[in-house]
Formats: sequence, structure tokens, C-alpha cells
Amino acid sequence: MDVLGVSCYFHDAAAVLLRDGQLVTVPYPARPAWSRLRLVEGLRYVRWRYGAPSYALNAAILDRFRALADERRFVPAIVFLPAKRERWDDRVRRRWLAAEAARRAVAYLDVSDAVHAAGGEALYIPDDAHWNERGHAVVAEALHPFLAHLLR
Repeated sequence: MDVLGVSCYFHDAAAVLLRDGQLVTVPYPARPAWSRLRLVEGLRYVRWRYGAPSYALNAAILDRFRALADERRFVPAIVFLPAKRERWDDRVRRRWLAAEAARRAVAYLDVSDAVHAAGGEALYIPDDAHWNERGHAVVAEALHPFLAHLLR
């Protein structure tokens, strides 16, 4: 059985594939040096994080996701993965995504509480927005019952 995970964070995306329970690496595309400049990242961040178009775009993506699930007969699910440092608008985004998932009858899991309870920032690579080994273990532990229930 294949399980495809797609991560969309309003302005960024990545994917991972599990094939028969084994992780198959899906490479993350390297960005050009100019796009990693703090000023460019800051402008992109503000535009997508606080701009109203991001909600409309994500709602349209969720509609398409639900339609594809119905058409191709797969179980749709959404997992909210917290940022390294939670801000006020992260809570807004979490509530919005939970409500939109419920409106479309899509299974939803927010692992923010599990990550924060297990150490929050300590679960991330220093000076990076990605999890360290312990962070991956904490999220995997939170995901296991959610996915097990969906795959019955």
C-alpha cells in the first residue's frame, strides 16, 4: 500500500511517499540562492502568511483534494504540523484548517499539542525550521493511531 503525504504551508510545499510502510524519499527541490535571501524570504512570508488570497487558494486546493478523493476512491486526511515558533496567526490558521476539513468531511489531526508537550523548539534542528530525529519520532508517534484508524 502506498501513502502519499503532501505538505503545504501556504507558500511552500513538499511530499513524502510511504510504500508498504517504508519511507521512500521524495527530494525537496533546491531553491536558487537569491530566493533564500532574508529580504526575499521575508517579503514572500508576509505576502502568503497574512494575505487573504492564501485562504481562498487553500480552500480551492481542499475542494480539489476532496473531489479527487471521491473520484479516485482514496481516504483524504490532513495533518497540521506546527512551526518551530507558534505565533498568534498559527492558532487562527489551525482553527481555519480544522473547520475547512470538517466542512469537507476530511479526517484532520493537529500535532501541535504533541510537539509542544514533548519539547517544542527542542524538537527542531538548531537554526532551521525542520525537525531533528526526536521531532520526527514525536510526530510519528502522534500520527500512528490517526493513520491506523484511517487504514482499517
